[in-house]
Amino acid sequence: TTGFYGIVRNPIYLGELLLCLGGALMFRSVIGVALVPLWWAGLLFLIVIEEETLERELGEAYLEYKQQVRGRIIPGLPV
Repeated sequence: TTGFYGIVRNPIYLGELLLCLGGALMFRSVIGVALVPLWWAGLLFLIVIEEETLERELGEAYLEYKQQVRGRIIPGLPV
């Protein structure tokens, strides 16, 4: 609940998206920028599966963490 994990639940995925977007912008790739939302959707699908497993394994402790840290990838947003 401290550091980056106190801001978003998946800071590595946030970094991955920013890296992909930055690379697409750096190379001025319209296709690359257009593919970032698809990558984001794929990560959200993966996160849902991971969170179901964490809820089963960690129970109430993980549910409390989810209440405290709302953002999955974007700080403050439940997406």
